[in-house]
Amino acid sequence: MARGIVVDGRLLHYNRAGIGRYLRLLYRAVAGIDAGYAITVLYHRRDRERALSDVLPGGTTAWTPAHHRWERWTLSLEGARLRPALWHAPDHVCPQPGGWRTVVTVHDLAFWRYPWTHAPESRAYYAGLQRSMRQATRVICVSEATRRDLLEATGVTAAKLRVVHEAPDPRYAAGSTAERGSAGLGAPAGRPYFVLVGTIEPRKGLPAAFQALARLPLATRPELRVVGAPGWEAEALMSLPHRLGIAGDVRFLGRLPTVEVAALYRGALALVYPSLWEGFGLPVLEAMAAGAPVIAADRSSIPEVAGEAALLVDPEDVAALAEAMARVADDAALRDALRGRGRARAREFTWERAARQTLDVFSEALHG
Repeated sequence: MARGIVVDGRLLHYNRAGIGRYLRLLYRAVAGIDAGYAITVLYHRRDRERALSDVLPGGTTAWTPAHHRWERWTLSLEGARLRPALWHAPDHVCPQPGGWRTVVTVHDLAFWRYPWTHAPESRAYYAGLQRSMRQATRVICVSEATRRDLLEATGVTAAKLRVVHEAPDPRYAAGSTAERGSAGLGAPAGRPYFVLVGTIEPRKGLPAAFQALARLPLATRPELRVVGAPGWEAEALMSLPHRLGIAGDVRFLGRLPTVEVAALYRGALALVYPSLWEGFGLPVLEAMAAGAPVIAADRSSIPEVAGEAALLVDPEDVAALAEAMARVADDAALRDALRGRGRARAREFTWERAARQTLDVFSEALHG
Protein backbone atom coordinates (compact mmCIF):
# COMPACT_ATOMS: atom_id res chain seq x y z
CA MET A 1 0.00 0.00 0.00
CA ALA A 2 1.29 3.47 -0.88
CA ARG A 3 2.58 5.50 2.03
CA GLY A 4 0.79 8.84 2.44
CA ILE A 5 2.76 12.08 2.20
CA VAL A 6 1.22 15.48 2.90
CA VAL A 7 2.93 18.48 1.30
CA ASP A 8 2.23 21.89 2.81
CA GLY A 9 1.48 23.78 -0.41
CA ARG A 10 -0.11 26.91 1.05
CA LEU A 11 2.68 29.13 -0.31
CA LEU A 12 1.66 28.17 -3.84
CA HIS A 13 -1.06 30.79 -3.31
CA TYR A 14 0.92 33.38 -1.36
CA ASN A 15 4.29 33.21 -3.10
CA ARG A 16 4.68 32.61 -6.82
CA ALA A 17 8.42 33.12 -6.60
CA GLY A 18 10.69 31.75 -3.88
CA ILE A 19 9.20 28.80 -2.01
CA GLY A 20 6.12 28.73 -4.25
CA ARG A 21 8.36 28.19 -7.26
CA TYR A 22 10.34 25.55 -5.33
CA LEU A 23 7.12 23.62 -4.66
CA ARG A 24 5.88 23.86 -8.26
CA LEU A 25 9.09 22.75 -9.92
CA LEU A 26 10.06 20.13 -7.37
CA TYR A 27 6.69 18.39 -7.25
CA ARG A 28 6.17 18.47 -10.99
CA ALA A 29 9.42 16.53 -11.21
CA VAL A 30 8.39 14.25 -8.33
CA ALA A 31 5.12 13.47 -10.11
CA GLY A 32 7.09 12.06 -13.03
CA ILE A 33 8.81 9.47 -10.82
CA ASP A 34 6.98 6.33 -9.72
CA ALA A 35 8.15 6.17 -6.11
CA GLY A 36 5.10 4.43 -4.67
CA TYR A 37 3.89 7.32 -2.53
CA ALA A 38 0.39 8.76 -2.35
CA ILE A 39 0.98 12.52 -2.23
CA THR A 40 -1.62 15.00 -0.99
CA VAL A 41 -0.99 18.71 -1.53
CA LEU A 42 -2.45 20.97 1.15
CA TYR A 43 -3.64 24.15 -0.63
CA HIS A 44 -4.68 27.46 0.90
CA ARG A 45 -8.46 27.85 1.07
CA ARG A 46 -8.39 30.77 -1.40
CA ASP A 47 -6.17 28.99 -3.91
CA ARG A 48 -8.32 28.45 -7.00
CA GLU A 49 -5.40 27.71 -9.29
CA ARG A 50 -4.10 24.65 -7.41
CA ALA A 51 -1.01 24.65 -9.57
CA LEU A 52 -0.10 20.99 -9.02
CA SER A 53 -3.57 19.51 -9.42
CA ASP A 54 -2.93 18.36 -13.00
CA VAL A 55 0.00 16.14 -11.92
CA LEU A 56 -0.94 15.44 -8.29
CA PRO A 57 -4.75 15.30 -8.20
CA GLY A 58 -5.07 14.35 -4.53
CA GLY A 59 -5.22 17.89 -3.15
CA THR A 60 -7.13 19.19 -0.16
CA THR A 61 -7.83 22.51 1.59
CA ALA A 62 -6.05 24.09 4.55
CA TRP A 63 -7.78 26.76 6.60
CA THR A 64 -4.72 27.93 8.53
CA PRO A 65 -3.07 30.95 6.83
CA ALA A 66 0.65 30.75 6.14
CA HIS A 67 2.85 32.19 8.92
CA HIS A 68 -0.07 32.40 11.35
CA ARG A 69 1.12 32.75 14.95
CA TRP A 70 -0.89 29.65 16.02
CA GLU A 71 0.11 27.68 12.95
CA ARG A 72 2.12 25.15 14.93
CA TRP A 73 -1.08 23.87 16.56
CA THR A 74 -3.89 24.63 14.11
CA LEU A 75 -2.08 23.12 11.13
CA SER A 76 -1.31 20.06 13.20
CA LEU A 77 -5.03 19.64 13.93
CA GLU A 78 -5.78 19.95 10.23
CA GLY A 79 -3.16 17.34 9.46
CA ALA A 80 -4.61 14.88 11.94
CA ARG A 81 -7.63 14.22 9.71
CA LEU A 82 -5.31 13.24 6.85
CA ARG A 83 -3.28 10.77 8.94
CA PRO A 84 -0.11 11.02 6.82
CA ALA A 85 2.93 8.84 7.26
CA LEU A 86 5.12 11.87 6.47
CA TRP A 87 4.68 15.64 6.37
CA HIS A 88 6.83 17.84 4.11
CA ALA A 89 7.16 21.38 5.50
CA PRO A 90 8.87 23.47 2.77
CA ASP A 91 9.22 26.74 4.70
CA HIS A 92 11.72 26.28 7.57
CA VAL A 93 9.26 25.40 10.33
CA CYS A 94 6.82 22.54 10.83
CA PRO A 95 3.55 22.02 12.66
CA GLN A 96 3.57 20.05 15.89
CA PRO A 97 4.02 16.41 14.76
CA GLY A 98 0.85 14.38 15.21
CA GLY A 99 2.13 10.84 14.90
CA TRP A 100 3.81 11.33 11.52
CA ARG A 101 7.42 11.72 10.42
CA THR A 102 8.47 15.21 9.28
CA VAL A 103 10.85 16.50 6.62
CA VAL A 104 11.57 20.25 6.75
CA THR A 105 13.21 22.21 3.93
CA VAL A 106 15.42 25.12 5.04
CA HIS A 107 16.21 27.61 2.30
CA ASP A 108 18.33 30.20 4.06
CA LEU A 109 19.13 31.71 7.44
CA ALA A 110 19.32 35.34 6.38
CA PHE A 111 16.89 36.19 9.18
CA TRP A 112 19.58 34.95 11.58
CA ARG A 113 22.64 36.38 9.82
CA TYR A 114 21.04 39.74 8.99
CA PRO A 115 18.02 40.19 11.28
CA TRP A 116 17.76 43.89 10.42
CA THR A 117 16.79 42.94 6.84
CA HIS A 118 13.58 41.24 8.01
CA ALA A 119 10.36 42.60 9.46
CA PRO A 120 9.67 41.80 13.13
CA GLU A 121 6.77 39.51 12.14
CA SER A 122 9.07 37.51 9.88
CA ARG A 123 11.71 37.16 12.59
CA ALA A 124 9.05 35.98 15.05
CA TYR A 125 7.84 33.31 12.65
CA TYR A 126 11.30 31.95 11.91
CA ALA A 127 12.06 31.78 15.61
CA GLY A 128 10.24 28.44 15.34
CA LEU A 129 13.25 27.03 13.52
CA GLN A 130 14.95 25.76 16.68
CA ARG A 131 11.91 23.72 17.70
CA SER A 132 11.42 22.42 14.18
CA MET A 133 14.99 21.18 13.97
CA ARG A 134 14.47 19.17 17.15
CA GLN A 135 11.20 17.68 15.93
CA ALA A 136 12.07 17.01 12.28
CA THR A 137 12.99 13.49 11.23
CA ARG A 138 15.12 14.82 8.36
CA VAL A 139 16.04 18.32 7.16
CA ILE A 140 16.66 19.26 3.54
CA CYS A 141 19.12 22.14 3.04
CA VAL A 142 19.17 23.69 -0.42
CA SER A 143 22.94 24.26 -0.27
CA GLU A 144 26.02 23.28 1.69
CA ALA A 145 26.19 26.91 2.86
CA THR A 146 22.72 26.60 4.40
CA ARG A 147 23.71 23.31 6.03
CA ARG A 148 26.70 24.99 7.68
CA ASP A 149 24.56 27.92 8.85
CA LEU A 150 21.99 25.56 10.29
CA LEU A 151 24.58 23.64 12.26
CA GLU A 152 26.01 26.87 13.65
CA ALA A 153 22.68 28.55 14.41
CA THR A 154 20.70 25.67 15.89
CA GLY A 155 23.08 22.91 16.93
CA VAL A 156 20.89 20.39 15.07
CA THR A 157 22.55 17.00 14.71
CA ALA A 158 24.36 16.70 11.38
CA ALA A 159 22.92 13.22 10.91
CA LYS A 160 19.50 14.76 10.17
CA LEU A 161 20.73 17.07 7.40
CA ARG A 162 20.77 16.39 3.67
CA VAL A 163 21.77 18.83 0.90
CA VAL A 164 19.51 18.90 -2.17
CA HIS A 165 20.32 21.64 -4.68
CA GLU A 166 17.60 23.49 -6.53
CA ALA A 167 17.64 24.04 -10.31
CA PRO A 168 16.49 26.63 -12.86
CA ASP A 169 13.07 26.45 -14.44
CA PRO A 170 13.60 24.71 -17.83
CA ARG A 171 11.89 27.64 -19.54
CA TYR A 172 14.96 29.79 -18.97
CA ALA A 173 16.97 27.60 -21.32
CA ALA A 174 14.30 27.59 -24.06
CA GLY A 175 15.39 28.98 -27.42
CA SER A 176 15.00 32.70 -27.94
CA THR A 177 17.08 35.56 -29.27
CA ALA A 178 18.81 38.23 -27.21
CA GLU A 179 16.84 40.93 -28.99
CA ARG A 180 13.66 39.81 -27.20
CA GLY A 181 15.13 41.20 -24.00
CA SER A 182 13.68 44.65 -24.65
CA ALA A 183 10.48 43.57 -26.40
CA GLY A 184 7.39 45.22 -24.97
CA LEU A 185 9.17 46.77 -22.01
CA GLY A 186 9.37 50.35 -23.21
CA ALA A 187 13.17 50.72 -23.23
CA PRO A 188 14.93 53.21 -25.49
CA ALA A 189 15.93 51.32 -28.63
CA GLY A 190 19.40 49.85 -28.39
CA ARG A 191 20.22 51.04 -24.87
CA PRO A 192 22.30 48.42 -23.03
CA TYR A 193 21.07 47.32 -19.64
CA PHE A 194 21.86 45.26 -16.58
CA VAL A 195 19.12 43.32 -14.81
CA LEU A 196 18.63 42.67 -11.09
CA VAL A 197 16.07 40.03 -10.10
CA GLY A 198 14.73 39.61 -6.58
CA THR A 199 12.25 40.91 -4.04
CA ILE A 200 12.77 44.62 -3.40
CA GLU A 201 14.14 44.41 0.13
CA PRO A 202 17.41 45.35 1.85
CA ARG A 203 18.90 41.85 1.79
CA LYS A 204 19.06 41.78 -2.00
CA GLY A 205 21.77 44.43 -2.13
CA LEU A 206 19.89 47.07 -4.10
CA PRO A 207 21.62 50.04 -2.42
CA ALA A 208 25.03 48.75 -3.53
CA ALA A 209 23.75 48.12 -7.06
CA PHE A 210 22.34 51.66 -7.33
CA GLN A 211 25.48 53.24 -5.90
CA ALA A 212 27.68 51.20 -8.27
CA LEU A 213 25.58 52.22 -11.25
CA ALA A 214 25.93 55.88 -10.24
CA ARG A 215 29.71 55.51 -10.50
CA LEU A 216 29.61 54.50 -14.16
CA PRO A 217 30.25 57.28 -16.72
CA LEU A 218 27.07 59.19 -17.48
CA ALA A 219 27.65 59.23 -21.25
CA THR A 220 27.81 55.44 -21.54
CA ARG A 221 25.92 54.36 -18.42
CA PRO A 222 23.68 51.33 -19.05
CA GLU A 223 20.21 51.11 -17.63
CA LEU A 224 19.44 48.93 -14.62
CA ARG A 225 16.15 47.03 -14.79
CA VAL A 226 14.86 45.69 -11.49
CA VAL A 227 12.48 42.74 -11.59
CA GLY A 228 10.66 41.72 -8.42
CA ALA A 229 7.75 42.38 -6.12
CA PRO A 230 7.99 45.04 -3.39
CA GLY A 231 9.07 43.65 -0.03
CA TRP A 232 9.98 45.05 3.34
CA GLU A 233 11.22 48.69 3.13
CA ALA A 234 10.59 48.71 -0.63
CA GLU A 235 9.42 52.33 -0.67
CA ALA A 236 12.71 53.62 0.73
CA LEU A 237 14.70 51.47 -1.68
CA MET A 238 12.71 52.58 -4.70
CA SER A 239 13.32 56.24 -3.84
CA LEU A 240 17.09 55.76 -3.62
CA PRO A 241 17.85 56.17 -7.38
CA HIS A 242 16.24 59.62 -7.25
CA ARG A 243 18.40 60.61 -4.28
CA LEU A 244 21.50 59.38 -6.15
CA GLY A 245 20.60 61.31 -9.29
CA ILE A 246 20.10 58.20 -11.43
CA ALA A 247 16.31 57.97 -11.47
CA GLY A 248 16.36 58.00 -15.28
CA ASP A 249 18.74 55.04 -15.33
CA VAL A 250 16.76 52.64 -13.11
CA ARG A 251 13.46 51.04 -14.05
CA PHE A 252 11.34 49.00 -11.65
CA LEU A 253 9.41 46.45 -13.69
CA GLY A 254 7.63 44.65 -10.86
CA ARG A 255 6.97 40.94 -10.96
CA LEU A 256 7.06 39.52 -14.50
CA PRO A 257 6.15 36.14 -16.03
CA THR A 258 8.99 33.67 -16.42
CA VAL A 259 9.10 34.02 -20.21
CA GLU A 260 9.58 37.79 -19.92
CA VAL A 261 12.29 37.45 -17.28
CA ALA A 262 14.05 34.94 -19.55
CA ALA A 263 13.87 37.41 -22.41
CA LEU A 264 15.33 40.14 -20.22
CA TYR A 265 18.19 37.86 -19.23
CA ARG A 266 18.96 37.07 -22.84
CA GLY A 267 19.21 40.72 -23.78
CA ALA A 268 21.12 41.89 -20.69
CA LEU A 269 24.75 42.85 -20.37
CA ALA A 270 24.63 40.85 -17.13
CA LEU A 271 22.62 39.89 -14.11
CA VAL A 272 23.79 42.02 -11.16
CA TYR A 273 23.13 40.10 -7.94
CA PRO A 274 24.87 41.65 -4.91
CA SER A 275 22.69 39.85 -2.35
CA LEU A 276 23.96 40.01 1.21
CA TRP A 277 22.94 36.43 1.95
CA GLU A 278 21.31 33.62 -0.02
CA GLY A 279 20.45 30.06 0.82
CA PHE A 280 20.81 29.16 -2.84
CA GLY A 281 20.54 32.17 -5.16
CA LEU A 282 18.35 30.77 -7.92
CA PRO A 283 18.46 33.89 -10.17
CA VAL A 284 22.17 33.16 -10.68
CA LEU A 285 21.39 29.81 -12.33
CA GLU A 286 18.34 31.16 -14.14
CA ALA A 287 20.42 33.90 -15.74
CA MET A 288 23.14 31.43 -16.67
CA ALA A 289 20.61 29.05 -18.23
CA ALA A 290 19.22 31.92 -20.30
CA GLY A 291 22.66 32.97 -21.46
CA ALA A 292 23.28 36.09 -19.38
CA PRO A 293 26.69 36.87 -17.85
CA VAL A 294 26.52 37.03 -14.07
CA ILE A 295 28.03 39.45 -11.54
CA ALA A 296 27.22 38.21 -8.05
CA ALA A 297 28.17 38.31 -4.38
CA ASP A 298 31.15 36.31 -3.20
CA ARG A 299 29.48 35.03 -0.03
CA SER A 300 26.97 32.52 1.36
CA SER A 301 25.82 29.92 -1.19
CA ILE A 302 26.55 31.92 -4.33
CA PRO A 303 30.13 30.68 -4.95
CA GLU A 304 28.83 27.13 -4.43
CA VAL A 305 26.14 27.66 -7.07
CA ALA A 306 28.07 29.79 -9.55
CA GLY A 307 31.35 27.88 -9.51
CA GLU A 308 33.82 29.47 -11.94
CA ALA A 309 31.07 30.80 -14.21
CA ALA A 310 30.50 34.26 -12.70
CA LEU A 311 32.35 37.39 -11.61
CA LEU A 312 32.12 37.35 -7.81
CA VAL A 313 32.61 40.51 -5.73
CA ASP A 314 32.11 41.67 -2.16
CA PRO A 315 28.47 42.87 -2.21
CA GLU A 316 29.27 45.62 0.28
CA ASP A 317 32.22 46.97 -1.74
CA VAL A 318 30.54 49.47 -4.07
CA ALA A 319 33.78 50.27 -5.90
CA ALA A 320 34.45 46.61 -6.66
CA LEU A 321 30.89 46.12 -7.88
CA ALA A 322 31.12 49.20 -10.13
CA GLU A 323 34.42 47.95 -11.54
CA ALA A 324 32.91 44.55 -12.37
CA MET A 325 29.91 46.19 -14.06
CA ALA A 326 32.20 48.43 -16.11
CA ARG A 327 34.35 45.46 -17.17
CA VAL A 328 31.38 43.46 -18.37
CA ALA A 329 29.81 46.46 -20.13
CA ASP A 330 33.05 47.25 -22.00
CA ASP A 331 34.34 43.77 -22.86
CA ALA A 332 32.30 41.70 -25.33
CA ALA A 333 34.80 38.84 -25.19
CA LEU A 334 34.37 38.62 -21.42
CA ARG A 335 30.59 38.56 -21.82
CA ASP A 336 30.83 35.73 -24.34
CA ALA A 337 33.11 33.73 -22.06
CA LEU A 338 30.79 34.18 -19.09
CA ARG A 339 27.78 33.17 -21.20
CA GLY A 340 29.45 29.94 -22.28
CA ARG A 341 30.61 29.00 -18.80
CA GLY A 342 27.24 29.96 -17.34
CA ARG A 343 25.21 27.76 -19.70
CA ALA A 344 27.45 24.81 -18.93
CA ARG A 345 27.16 25.41 -15.19
CA ALA A 346 23.36 25.70 -15.28
CA ARG A 347 23.08 22.33 -17.04
CA GLU A 348 24.62 20.66 -13.98
CA PHE A 349 21.47 21.39 -11.93
CA THR A 350 18.14 19.70 -12.76
CA TRP A 351 14.81 19.35 -10.98
CA GLU A 352 14.71 15.65 -11.83
CA ARG A 353 17.84 15.10 -9.78
CA ALA A 354 16.44 17.27 -6.98
CA ALA A 355 13.22 15.23 -7.04
CA ARG A 356 15.04 11.90 -6.82
CA GLN A 357 17.22 13.13 -3.97
CA THR A 358 14.17 14.51 -2.15
CA LEU A 359 12.39 11.16 -2.50
CA ASP A 360 15.51 9.49 -1.07
CA VAL A 361 15.23 11.78 1.97
CA PHE A 362 11.55 10.86 2.34
CA SER A 363 12.49 7.18 2.25
CA GLU A 364 15.12 7.72 4.95
CA ALA A 365 12.62 9.55 7.13
CA LEU A 366 10.03 6.83 6.75
CA HIS A 367 12.30 3.82 7.13
CA GLY A 368 15.40 5.09 8.94
